[in-house]
Amino acid sequence: MNTLTEEKHSSNPPRQNNSRARTYFKYLDGLRALAALWVVAEHVWVSQFNIFAHPGWRGLLTNWLAYGHQSVNIFIVLSGFCLGIPIAQAGEMRGGALQFYSRRARRILPPLYAAIAIAVVAQFLSHLLDPTIAKPTALAVLCNALLLQDVYPKINFLDTPLWSVALEWKIYFLLPLFELIIRKYGIGWAMGVGAAIGYGVTGIFAAVQPGMSLEHTCPWYVLLFAMGVSAAYICFSDAAPMKRVQLSVTSWRWAAGFFALALGFLLHKFSTYNPIDRHAYIAHLPLIDAVAGVLIACCLILITKAAQASDNTPVVKVLSSRPLVAIGLFAYSLYLTHSVVLNLLRVLLYKFGHGETASAFHNLAILGGFGVPVLIGFAYVFFVLFERPFTRKR
Repeated sequence: MNTLTEEKHSSNPPRQNNSRARTYFKYLDGLRALAALWVVAEHVWVSQFNIFAHPGWRGLLTNWLAYGHQSVNIFIVLSGFCLGIPIAQAGEMRGGALQFYSRRARRILPPLYAAIAIAVVAQFLSHLLDPTIAKPTALAVLCNALLLQDVYPKINFLDTPLWSVALEWKIYFLLPLFELIIRKYGIGWAMGVGAAIGYGVTGIFAAVQPGMSLEHTCPWYVLLFAMGVSAAYICFSDAAPMKRVQLSVTSWRWAAGFFALALGFLLHKFSTYNPIDRHAYIAHLPLIDAVAGVLIACCLILITKAAQASDNTPVVKVLSSRPLVAIGLFAYSLYLTHSVVLNLLRVLLYKFGHGETASAFHNLAILGGFGVPVLIGFAYVFFVLFERPFTRKR
């Protein structure tokens, strides 16, 4: 999701020479790729083993796949970070809010609508192969076209990961507000307003629809987005108010360590992924995601400071590796299309490959060994056809 959709010109900062800039921002693409691959791996695993944890050695190797929701947290914070970089560097939103909204619409919507069209075709094919699978409905298509997947998650069955894209699209309209608040009052006020809006809307949902699961709605992501924008200002703004939050690298490491321990504790306490405790996990997502957001923002600041100090830092080198950067360039397309292609491959496997009688590990080996390369290849073709034409030149 969805830093997949950052402002492309932020990868070439004006205050640095070109050779430095190209190396400097590659780690963002690498981080984006890892988050997208995490989502893909989770969905492949869940397609055979459901979302519940496993005991013993299998659990030690695979239970992390059940935490794919954390990758969406990465996307949201990273999106705010990437969009905040050029604003923090310039000291203002160049071109104003209307130009920003226009750029976002051109960048996000054409690939999104192409993915929805492909999802409708794939859903029809799946229904023809397996009549137990629902046909696409006019209501589902309309819900997707209006980007209401997050508001009505029960209707979002054509391409389920699109809920986060729809939510992020709405959050974009708040970026000019955060920019104004940070410039006039500082990042503390921006995160306070983000928390008030995000958790205020969460309370409204809970009051209007009692008992509704907000796992695929997450209004509190407004706060995570504000965290990402604030992190960009901390790293790239020369404004005087930012000097007060320029903590040492050691301080940021201590902060990251503390929130990593806090997140680990919360996931251990609430995220056991069994049919009983999963309700507790979902109920505590507003808290879990907030802690995860702070951790991700701290890590972004640390990685950025490491990149500013030296391009040879191990973490930066790994995230800037050629394979990860290559996948990161079309990670948005991978996020948009992987679930649709995976579901169709699964139907074909069960229809023609005896998947219903084969073991789950047999099906997982096929979907992992053959299916994942197909997912990535399809996403790249989709990127070339429907995303790259609308991407600003780096």
